[in-house]
Amino acid sequence: MRIHSRLALLSAFVIALVACRKTGGEKPPPPSLPTIAAISPVSGAAGISVTITGANFDTVATNDKVTFNGTAAAVISATATTLVVTVPVGGSTGAVSVTTPAGAVTGPNFTYQLPIVPDIYVAGFELNGTTSTANTVAKYWKNGTAVALTDGSKDALANSIFVSGSDIYVAGEEDKTPRGSLNVAIAKYWKNGVATALTDGTHFAYATSIFVSGTDVYVAGYESTGTIFNAKYWKNGTPVTLGSGNNNAYAMSIYVSGPDVYVAGSENTNGSSGQVQAKYWKNGVATNLSGAHVSALATGVFVSGSDVYATGYYSVGSEQFAAYWKNGTGFDLPSTTSGPSEVQANAIYVSGTDVYVAGTDNFTANGITTTVSNYWKNGTGVALSDGGAQAQANAIFVSGSDVYVAGDYFVAGSISVAKYWKNGVSTALTDGTFNAGANSIFVK
Repeated sequence: MRIHSRLALLSAFVIALVACRKTGGEKPPPPSLPTIAAISPVSGAAGISVTITGANFDTVATNDKVTFNGTAAAVISATATTLVVTVPVGGSTGAVSVTTPAGAVTGPNFTYQLPIVPDIYVAGFELNGTTSTANTVAKYWKNGTAVALTDGSKDALANSIFVSGSDIYVAGEEDKTPRGSLNVAIAKYWKNGVATALTDGTHFAYATSIFVSGTDVYVAGYESTGTIFNAKYWKNGTPVTLGSGNNNAYAMSIYVSGPDVYVAGSENTNGSSGQVQAKYWKNGVATNLSGAHVSALATGVFVSGSDVYATGYYSVGSEQFAAYWKNGTGFDLPSTTSGPSEVQANAIYVSGTDVYVAGTDNFTANGITTTVSNYWKNGTGVALSDGGAQAQANAIFVSGSDVYVAGDYFVAGSISVAKYWKNGVSTALTDGTFNAGANSIFVK
């Protein structure tokens, strides 16, 4: 019995030992191969993000290898079911593949597209000579190529540009006659180079801003009555007077949102010598932006959703400050230079939640006053010129992540060159032979 008991115990021990060894020696199942269900988008330019959906991706992004027709792509983020990658430069149209430690899978094709190169339109002027008899020629530049709007026999300026579809609209003014003490400026706009006069030449008139909505053309400006200037806008050539009509008033910028017409400018409180108030008009009803400031001007207006933005500048004593207003609440814009300065804001553009303002900063150093061009993004200044020569920033436009600013820059101390800056890099529009300037920019 004892022998049988010992044998039974030994047999049980061996069975248990074998079972333990068998269990401990089992290998885990191999990881599942990745699968690709879809990619989105299925076409685009290098540098865009593409989302790959599927299953069995490695959650450690560096363990996922993605290629576009054989060219490696950077993996931005990874989960078991989603990869976000950047389309690689130098790739070509073909299949997207994913490789993980478990294996590789080939998915749908991605079609490469060339990046869309925007057209850059700038409005301004250039003199046609260097003598006292030279005239300013109203011009616009498309991608650097100049188009003259006037023949140079009379002074003219292009102050604002707007592109709608394939049509190019420019607002400005041209003198009634070549020379003479009785000469007056006529407010005009040009559509594809063909001029439409907004005033008859009886009084001085200026067109400062243009906006096209559908088939309607809106132009802001101001016209003299002989004793004062009236702020106005014209809708398809029909004038609408803004302000009381009894005080000097100026319309500098126009924006149309749905049925609403917004115009930014200024108006004196008493004839031609009273306090200057910055304001904007919505469908002719004024909102005062000046607050308690003695003198203030509004130079630009932009509408985003239900928010109304305006920009300009105001004076306190002998100092001048740039600002922008959102729904009437003011925000000061700091100087981008050190030392005493006068800051001026000339134009505004809103992209998403970001507010961009273009302007100038006049500062004095060692008895010399210099104007520096700059812009502000959400109140933070970005200098576009180094202060080595006079420069001005007159207009701003934002397209995607690119910031375009138009203005001018003095060369050789005396000749101003029309130019624009894209993300701080300047492009000259004129060669410095004659004085020129850029007043407006539109990117499409």
